[in-house]
Amino acid sequence: EKTKVVKLEAALEQQKRSNELLHQGLLEMQQHKEQLDTLLADARSQIRAVADSIIIRNPYSDQALVFLIAHGPAAQSVVKMQIDLHGSQAGEVYLSRQTSIYSPSMMNKAHEKRLDTKSGFQSNNILTKPLLKFGSELVGVVQFLNEDRNTPFTVEDEKKIEPICVKLALAVSNIIADPTNLVH
Repeated sequence: EKTKVVKLEAALEQQKRSNELLHQGLLEMQQHKEQLDTLLADARSQIRAVADSIIIRNPYSDQALVFLIAHGPAAQSVVKMQIDLHGSQAGEVYLSRQTSIYSPSMMNKAHEKRLDTKSGFQSNNILTKPLLKFGSELVGVVQFLNEDRNTPFTVEDEKKIEPICVKLALAVSNIIADPTNLVH
């Protein structure tokens, strides 16, 4: 009888520790998300974008990217979609590590219209920038969509958000460093 009680108490204590760790992980993830939300809102306001997203490598597929976070009119529709690593603007930027500014007049730039079709959102102007931790380690890409005055993004817009992208890269690297964060 005493052995059973001791075993149950030990199991209960183990469950309490496990719950505390889970709660701590959820709190940390919430803090990371709030940090990303704040940084992205700041960047959106500086370049007058109506939507944004952070896209990372799919941890389960070498040929796809997934959304870590998205804001804007179609955010709920696209956040669970995958993006092909090859043949998409986000994939092109991810692979080349070079910023891309897309507008309808730039036909030589790749853009995955499948996302627009599924989400019902028309992406006309897109600024896609690699997120490089300490300037070298690629952790994802950030995209800003449809400048509100309906003119293409510019190199000046890219320069405005560069300091924010440095902070975004650090925040994203903190999230993706622990695979359990992606589950949360």
